[in-house]
Amino acid sequence: PAPVLTQLTVTVADLALQMDTAWPEVVGSLLDTLQGDPSNFTALLALLKALPEECENLKVMCDFSKRQGTRDRLVASAHKVFTVLASASQVTEDTGACKRILECYLRWLKFASMSAQELEHSPLLAVALRSVEHPLLSDVAAEVIVETLKICAGRMQEYGGVLQKVVPRIVGIAPQFVALLQLPPEQAQSQQEVLCQFTRVFTETGECLCDVIAQQPGATEVTEVLKVLLLASSHHNREVSQIPLMFWTVLAEHLGNAPGAVPDLVPTFQFLYVSMLPRAYLPSDEDPFLVDEEVHEYRSRISALVYDIATVVGAPALLQATLESMRQQEGVLAQEAHFFLLAAIATPAKGSVESCPGMVDLVRGLPALIQQTITEDTVVAAQIACAQRGAIDLLTSVSGWVSSQPELLSTVLQIVGSILLQRSTGNEAVDRRRDKVQSRAAAALQQLCNASAIPLVGSLIQLYHQTLPGLAANLQLHVVEGVSYVVSKLDNPSQWQEAMDHLLGPLVRGLESERGNVSVFGDVLDKLQAVVRHYRMRGRDPRATLVGKLVRESIYPQIQLGLEAHSTDPKIVEKSCRVMKHCIRCVPDECQGIMQQWGACLLDRFSAHQHSSFVYALEVLIVQYYEEPAAKGMLGELFHRMTSVGLQTLSRMAGNLDECRELVEDYFGIFDRCVQNYPELICTSQILPATLELANTALTVSQRDAASAVFALVQNFVQYAATDYCPEQVKAVVASVAPHNLRTCMGLVVSVPPYYIQNMIPSLVHAICMSSPGQSQQWMSAAMGVLPPGVVSPAALPSAMGQLTSSRLWDVERALSDIGYRCEQLVMRNRNAMK
Repeated sequence: PAPVLTQLTVTVADLALQMDTAWPEVVGSLLDTLQGDPSNFTALLALLKALPEECENLKVMCDFSKRQGTRDRLVASAHKVFTVLASASQVTEDTGACKRILECYLRWLKFASMSAQELEHSPLLAVALRSVEHPLLSDVAAEVIVETLKICAGRMQEYGGVLQKVVPRIVGIAPQFVALLQLPPEQAQSQQEVLCQFTRVFTETGECLCDVIAQQPGATEVTEVLKVLLLASSHHNREVSQIPLMFWTVLAEHLGNAPGAVPDLVPTFQFLYVSMLPRAYLPSDEDPFLVDEEVHEYRSRISALVYDIATVVGAPALLQATLESMRQQEGVLAQEAHFFLLAAIATPAKGSVESCPGMVDLVRGLPALIQQTITEDTVVAAQIACAQRGAIDLLTSVSGWVSSQPELLSTVLQIVGSILLQRSTGNEAVDRRRDKVQSRAAAALQQLCNASAIPLVGSLIQLYHQTLPGLAANLQLHVVEGVSYVVSKLDNPSQWQEAMDHLLGPLVRGLESERGNVSVFGDVLDKLQAVVRHYRMRGRDPRATLVGKLVRESIYPQIQLGLEAHSTDPKIVEKSCRVMKHCIRCVPDECQGIMQQWGACLLDRFSAHQHSSFVYALEVLIVQYYEEPAAKGMLGELFHRMTSVGLQTLSRMAGNLDECRELVEDYFGIFDRCVQNYPELICTSQILPATLELANTALTVSQRDAASAVFALVQNFVQYAATDYCPEQVKAVVASVAPHNLRTCMGLVVSVPPYYIQNMIPSLVHAICMSSPGQSQQWMSAAMGVLPPGVVSPAALPSAMGQLTSSRLWDVERALSDIGYRCEQLVMRNRNAMK
C-alpha cells in the first residue's frame, strides 16, 4: 500500500542520513539490490526521491557534519540516478510510471547540479517537453521545464545550448496556450490549473531570455514569448495574471531603469500598462472596505509593477495614458482604480505633474470629490467613500507639487480638514468607512505639512484647535506631527513663538485639567512628545530659552503631579518619562536646572513602584549629563541608589524573572550602557558582584528583549575585564562569575531554548573563553558536566572541548549546534516516553 511504502522509504532515507559514513554508497547499494527486479521499480523510485528530500528536511534532527557528508555523497552519486531514470523513461509506456520518473528527476535536478552538456542531452528533458500538453503529466512536466530554465537563467554562455533546444519547443506550444487564455471566464475556470502551469513555463522562459530580449527585442521567439506573457498578465483570472508580474519587473531592471533605453520595447510596456488597468478594479458587488486581503495584495503587486513600467516608458507618458483611459471609463470603481494607479506613477513622476495639463486639472478637481458627505449605507456609497480615499492617496503622492501651489494647497487643506471634522452618523458601517477615510486624510495632512506648508501655518493651527475635541487620538497625532513640523521650520522668532503658544498651550493646560482622566492624560502626553521631539536646541538659540522656561515652569511640574496621581499606571509612567526624555534632548542646557529635581523624583517614584521606565529615564540623564563635572557626583549617587533598589526587586523575583522582564531589560541595559561608555561608574558600584551573579540567573529569561540585554551586559563586561585598563578587583569579580556563566549557557543548550536565545549563546561562550584562554579548558570541562549522559561521548569529548574553546567563533557555533541537536533529540525522546 502507498502509505506503507511512503513510511518505509522515509525511514530508509532517514537511516541513511543518520548512518553517515557507515553507509557510504546508499544509491549504489539500493540500485544493486532493487534494480534487477521490475516489480521493485516503484519502490526504487520512491526511495531515490526520498533521499534528497530527507537530506534537506531540516525537521529531521541531524548533526551538521552528517547532513553535509550525506549530501556530498548523494551529489556524487547523482549521475547514477540520472542514468537509471533516463533508461527507464525510454522503455516505459505507463503514464503513472512516467509521472513518478519525472517527479524523481525533478527532485534530483533541484538537489544536484548537471552540466550544460548533460542537461542538453537529457532524455528526461525531452520527455518533459513532450509531456507539457499531456493532461496527466503537464504539472510535473512544467515543473521540470521551469527548474531547467532556472538553472539556465543568467548563464547564457554556459547553458545556451540547452535554451536553444528548450525555447523553440516552448514557443511551439504558444498557439494552444493562447487559445486557452482566450476562453471565456466560465470555460477558463475549469482550465485554471493548466493555465497556471503554462503561465509559469512562459514566465520562466521570459526571465531566462531577459538579456536576449534587451539585445534582440525583435527576434521571432522573443516576440512570441512577450505576446503570450502580455495576454497572461491581463487575464481575468487573478491566479493566472499575477504569475508573470515579476517577469516584467525583472525585464525592467535588465533595461537599466532608463526611460527609452530600448525604444522597441516601450510600446510593449505601454500595452502592458493599458491592459493591466482593468485588473486594478475592485469587485463591483462588494463593499470595497471589506474585500479579501488577497485583492489588496494583488493590487499592491500591480502598483509595484506600474512603478517599474514608469521607469521604462517614462512617467509623463503613463500619466497621459491613464488620463485618456479615465476619460473613456465611467463609474466610481473606474475612478478609484485610476486614482490608485496615478498614485503609483506619481513617485517616479516627480516633477512631471506640472508638465501634464490633464493631471493638473485632475488634481485641482479632486477636492470636489473628497468633500462629499456620505451618510448612506449602500454598496454605491461605500464605493464613493473608497474613491474619496483613493483621491486622498493621490493628493498625498503629489504632495510636493501641491505644496508648491498655494491656492490649491489652501483648498486641499480645507477639504482634508473638513473630513477630519466629520462626526459620527450613528450608522456603524458608515462610521467605519468614515474612520478609514479620516485615517488617510490625517496621514495626507501630515505628508502635506512635511512637504512644507509654512504660508498656511495660521490655517493649520486653526485646524489643530478644531480637531482637538473630537478627532480620535491616533489620528490627532498625525495632525500634531504635521503642524509641529511646519512650526519647527518657521524662521521668524515672534511668529514661531506665537505658533508654539498655540500648539503647546492646550496641551499644557490639558496636563492639568485632564490629570484625573488616565486615558486623556496619556493622549496629551503623546501629543506633547510629538511637538517637542522636533527640536534640538543648544547654546544661544533664543527659542531654547522659551522652551526651557516652559519645560521648567509648566511641563515638568505637571508631569510630576501626574506621576504622583498615576504612579501605579505603567503606561502613564512610560509616557511621562518619554516626554521628559525628549524635553531633555530638546533643550539640554535649559533642563540642567531641573536635573536634580527630576533625579530625586525618579528615585522617589522608583523606590515606591519599580517601573522599568524610571530606570530608562535615569539612563537618559546619565547619557546627557554625566560628562558635566557638576553633575557627575549627583548622577553617580543616583545611579547607585536606584540600581540598589532595582537589585533588591529583581533578587526577590529571581525565581521568576520573566514576570518582570521590562525591569530586567532596563536594569541590565543601563549597566551595559555604562560599562561601554562610563566604566568608572560601574567599577565603583558596591552591588557589582551581586549584579553579575544575578545576571547569571537572568541569562535564563526567555523574553527576547530582556534576554538580549542580559547577554549583552555579560558579554561586554567579560570583554571589558580582558582589557588592560580594567581594575584588578573588577577582573577578579568577572573571573569568579565567568565559570558559572558558561555552566548556565550549557544548561540553556540542554533546555532547548527559543532560536533567538540559541543564536546568542555562541558569541557569549566564545567571549568568556577568549577572556581567559588559560582557564577556558577548565571552565568548559566543568560546564560540560550539566550535559545529560550520552550527549557527548567520552571519545568525542576532546574534539568537542577543542571546538568550544576555539578562537574561531564558527567552531563554537558548530559545536553548540551539534550538542543542541542531541539535546533536542533527548527532549523529544523523553516526551514520547511520557506519552
